[in-house]
Amino acid sequence: VYLVAWDGSRWSDPQLQETLTTFVDQETQNFVEFNCLKAQMVGGKDLYVLGCDAGAGQDIWMLKREVPDVSIWFPEKAVWSPLVKVTTSESRLPSLTLLSENGSRIHAFWSQANDANPARPGSSIYYARWETGIWSQPEAVLSSPQGKADQPAVALDEQDRLLVVWSGGFGGEIYFS
Repeated sequence: VYLVAWDGSRWSDPQLQETLTTFVDQETQNFVEFNCLKAQMVGGKDLYVLGCDAGAGQDIWMLKREVPDVSIWFPEKAVWSPLVKVTTSESRLPSLTLLSENGSRIHAFWSQANDANPARPGSSIYYARWETGIWSQPEAVLSSPQGKADQPAVALDEQDRLLVVWSGGFGGEIYFS
C-alpha cells in the first residue's frame, strides 16, 4: 500500500506503507493480512486506518500514524518528462529494444502480433526513431518466411548501420538484417 498526496496541481511521489499490507500480531505471532482498509485524517496531522484481517485471525485492527509535512513528498522538479505515446495497437507487443546513436537519436524496435491473431508471437518487427524531440511514424520493417518475428535485438556497427537479429521461426531459427 502506498500513500500519495495532492497539492492542488500534482500528485506526490508514492510513499510505501508496508504495515498497511501485513504485520505480525504480537499476541499470537500470526501474520495479519490487513485488508478492507478505511482511512480518516484527524486534526490535519493524524491518519487513522481501520481494517480487517483477511487471514486466520479474522480480527479488526486500527493503526494510527502522524503524517509529517507532505511537502517533502513532492520532488523539487519533475524527475520524468511527460509521457509520449509512440504507437497504439490492438495486438500484443511482446518485446521491445532501444538503441541510442551518438546521443542524438533513439532507435526503437519491437515485435508486434498480427491483428487477426493477437495472442500469437509477433509477426513483424516494427521500427520508430526519436530525433529532435519527435517520434517517427512506426513502420513494419522486418518479417520472417515462417511468419514469426519476435525478440529483436539491435546493435550499431562501425559504419553507423543498424544490425538487427530476431527469433524468426517456431523451430528456433534466428534471422539477421
